[in-house]
Amino acid sequence: MITMLLILAAGGMMAGLLAGWVAPRLWLGLTLVGVAAAFAAAVAVLAGGTAWEWRSALPVGGEPLHLLLDGISAFFLILLSVIGGAGAVYAREYWADRAHPRSARTGRVWWNLMVLSLGLVLVAANGLHFLIGWELFTLSAYFLVTLDRQKAEARAAGWLYLGASHVAVLALFAFFALLAARNGNWDLGPMRERSELAPLFWLALFGFGMKAGVFPLHIWLPSAHANAPSHVSAILSGVAIKLGIYGLVRFSGWLPVPAGAGWVVAALGVASAVLGVAFALGQHDLKRLLAYHSVENIGIILIGLGFALVAVEQGGTTWGRLAFAGGLLHVWNHGLFKSLLFFGAGSVLHATGTKEMSRLGGLWRTMPWTAGLFALGAMAISGLPPLNGFVSEWLVFLGLFDASLSHSQTAWAAIPAAILLGMTGALALACFAKVCGVVFLGAPRSEAAARAQESGPMMRGPMLVLAGACVVIGLAPVLFWPVLAGVTTAWRPVWSDTMAPAPLLALGSMHLVLAAVAGLAAWWLWRRVNRLGLVRSLTWDCGYARPTARMQYTAGSFAATITEWFAWILRPTVHDHRPETVLASGASHRSHTPETVLEHIVEPAGGLVMLLSTTVRRRQHGRVQSYLFYLLLGVAVLAAWSGEVPMSPRMLPAWLTEPAGHAHPVPHVPEPHPDCGVLRCLGVGRGRLDSRRGSAAHAGSRPAAVRPGAGGAMGGHARTGHAGGVSGGGTDHAGEGPAGGTLAARRRHLARGGRRRSFRGDGKVVRPLPGVTPPVRQLLSQRLRAKGGVTWAPVGGGFALPHPAARIALGRDAGTVALILMREPLVFPEPMVDDTPVTQLLFFIAPSPRAHLDLLGRLSRLLARGPFREALVKNAPDEELHAAVAAADAAHAAGAKAGGGA
Repeated sequence: MITMLLILAAGGMMAGLLAGWVAPRLWLGLTLVGVAAAFAAAVAVLAGGTAWEWRSALPVGGEPLHLLLDGISAFFLILLSVIGGAGAVYAREYWADRAHPRSARTGRVWWNLMVLSLGLVLVAANGLHFLIGWELFTLSAYFLVTLDRQKAEARAAGWLYLGASHVAVLALFAFFALLAARNGNWDLGPMRERSELAPLFWLALFGFGMKAGVFPLHIWLPSAHANAPSHVSAILSGVAIKLGIYGLVRFSGWLPVPAGAGWVVAALGVASAVLGVAFALGQHDLKRLLAYHSVENIGIILIGLGFALVAVEQGGTTWGRLAFAGGLLHVWNHGLFKSLLFFGAGSVLHATGTKEMSRLGGLWRTMPWTAGLFALGAMAISGLPPLNGFVSEWLVFLGLFDASLSHSQTAWAAIPAAILLGMTGALALACFAKVCGVVFLGAPRSEAAARAQESGPMMRGPMLVLAGACVVIGLAPVLFWPVLAGVTTAWRPVWSDTMAPAPLLALGSMHLVLAAVAGLAAWWLWRRVNRLGLVRSLTWDCGYARPTARMQYTAGSFAATITEWFAWILRPTVHDHRPETVLASGASHRSHTPETVLEHIVEPAGGLVMLLSTTVRRRQHGRVQSYLFYLLLGVAVLAAWSGEVPMSPRMLPAWLTEPAGHAHPVPHVPEPHPDCGVLRCLGVGRGRLDSRRGSAAHAGSRPAAVRPGAGGAMGGHARTGHAGGVSGGGTDHAGEGPAGGTLAARRRHLARGGRRRSFRGDGKVVRPLPGVTPPVRQLLSQRLRAKGGVTWAPVGGGFALPHPAARIALGRDAGTVALILMREPLVFPEPMVDDTPVTQLLFFIAPSPRAHLDLLGRLSRLLARGPFREALVKNAPDEELHAAVAAADAAHAAGAKAGGGA
């Protein structure tokens, strides 16, 4: 039966999509059939206590369709059905074709798509389909918010809503993607034992919290609700933001929750409740005021959910069950009375053409149905008995009171939470006393208010239905306890007690008595007024014989004292034009409460981002030279940031630092060419890569290392030595340089205390790069020989391997090792080196900013002759080498001191 009902519901809504464009009456009938079938299916699930589940082999978006209707989703589906049907009926008169010929047809289509996508979100048990439904609902809500797109305010509100919603979608996409990656599939279901999934709750809290309008993530909500058509505002406030609550309830029940999450949720709830009603008090726009009360009531729901999570973390105490039940019931209650209030505000706007409260007044006489039903909704949202708002808040209070008696750390949070929740109710009562007094009492403040007429039956009917639901829940709350118990059990199976708490029975009885007494008192007063012939007068005439509308309270003056208490967060702006002479021509006083979070935090931050992005975009001009300069500048900044750190063995590659017999893989080094030179990789100065061919070659011998200059071309011939490498019979020649350019001359120079120098091939002396100490060089030489007998020679401040296929230059302070492999052999033309192809190059980054830039330039010219394939970064610690280097450095320092500082 449930399957057939859901098929009928989906079919009715989809058929309404087609009929809404051409047949308004048929659209209304199909829509009501669809929501009625969905309502029946949800009631059947809640009454039977058994979840409905359906899987299809047919993939949708690459995933098999998986639908689930259990107690939690059925609870929210009932609210969607009621508000979706009531809003459709209300829209037939409020947004009629004759008044809105362009947007009425599209509004009906987007309405059905929104209700259909909201239903898909509620029954989806697959993360991918959940996101698809969520995105469809977001887009359809955007087009509904901007139905009156001729107004700039509506377009701006739509863009803000769309931007904030997609920020939330990004967080939810990350949440579901990470969940699918760790779970292995997109299927959703209970995974409470998977403790590694607990951190994902924070992503869910951000994404769902932004959709719910939690303070301070509520930045989209006031403008969207204020500028959307009133039936759209009703479903946005009554249902759409509840989808954020549904996400938090659903996934806090299916997934593990991190420690302390309940406290965070409760704190956000308290902040949203208090600050939401404070911002509402400062508003002059009727619908914007109602929008901020949505933030307040979302906070009340989160207080219940947050303390329920705290109770679960502490072992599942009974007071958590009461707080959770109160938060759940407030989901229904807020959806009912907030939709009623938005319908009432829409009726006022439909009759007067304005929602500015200071231009209204006196509507009780001309619009009694709207005024009476709005007053009933105001009593419900203020938490006054005997209506439904009092019942849900009272359950939350019961949970907080029981928590405060637990003699644990929870009591220190429950007591102030209960106090602030009570203060929220008092402020809400003051706020709606202002609304009812300024809008419906007193004298009309404008011609539009004086000419107002009552709305028609298509608008009054949905308001009566919602008002009746508020009264029924308030007078008979015990009838709805089994529903709350079933949803609570679905959320937390250990809370399976279905027995209604005793105070709930007493509350229902008290409400019945109170309603009877209030009815009798109203009847007696009405009879007495008519019998005595009392004459009605203006509200707040202040004793004047002939009061006028200018003498009445305005929306700003009524709540001025209370808003001053919250001036630190409201930051109101006041524009005064005071009389300066005895017979002044005029005076005025205007105040405005801005969107503090949006205007003072989000917009400045967004402006800074836009400024930076615009500045960066101007740098994208297509000049390659500038792009290279940006790269060099970035490398220089990184080098300056890193500073100069002495070379550590931990910075050396593992194949150099491992012992000779270690099993660490050694890079492949091809056999050397029998007649090859040395590729000098590093140095200061421009220089050029060069080598001289050896003057003699012996079979089976290895070329001796030729000491190149630090920055110029290598001089001399590389005479062939024997197997000993540098220590063999090889000879170094200075080539074109002076006699002092030999390695022996350099050593004598250093022994006499001279500065370290490097000799160019042309005989000029340049300062070398900072090099490593001689003990480190000696140790590296031993390691290089042990790794394959490859000889090496010092080059400036580093080393060079005399092999065209594997060159190495080790500079001081090297932090990374980059291995660059070429796609194809790199052949250097004459006279640089011989024709041996170079396929590997291993080098260290230079030690200082200047050396970094010089090295980068040299390497960029070198590597420009062959494309990159990949770059690998390696680091390997070696405690043995560290100790050996430390001992060698100490011995070298002692010898230098004994030798007089040579």
